[in-house]
Amino acid sequence: MYALVITGLVLCDSLIFGLPNFGSLSFIWILAAIGSGLGYYIVERIRLARPEQGVIRIMRQVEQQAIQRVIVGMQLVWIALIEEILFRWYLLMTPLQHTPVLAIATLLYSSLAFGLIHQQFGSSTMVSRMIFGLVLGIFMLATGNLLIIIVAHVTYNALVYAWPVSYSTIRYTA
Repeated sequence: MYALVITGLVLCDSLIFGLPNFGSLSFIWILAAIGSGLGYYIVERIRLARPEQGVIRIMRQVEQQAIQRVIVGMQLVWIALIEEILFRWYLLMTPLQHTPVLAIATLLYSSLAFGLIHQQFGSSTMVSRMIFGLVLGIFMLATGNLLIIIVAHVTYNALVYAWPVSYSTIRYTA
């Protein structure tokens, strides 16, 4: 359902503001994008391994049939593509082209929105996604190249998919 809603938002934005400018990729930027996706994955694995006050995490295995793995893999690529078009292009770059707003304002706004859509995963994950959105937004402002950002996000999603860490979280009060 989430993928359908966000895809609908992107389609509406593209009708209003036009299609995004994806840019082109160079070998150096591809390596930088893959490196940032890998770096964020490593930071997330470390964050999830750390103990959290009032939380017990129990690692569980996620078993899927082959067709489920293919569908989930395609969804992760699609969601990364659509999220980057929405958050880094339409919420970050488009306002800069159409109104006299500061880049820092749109950067903070798009990062906050990106974090908030991940709130169902908990507050620490929401903050983590805000920071990831901030880093991706800085890359976007620095390069103006949406493809680089998409590659970074797809890299992160692919690593999560290839080596998932799924936790059952139990909260308790001390």
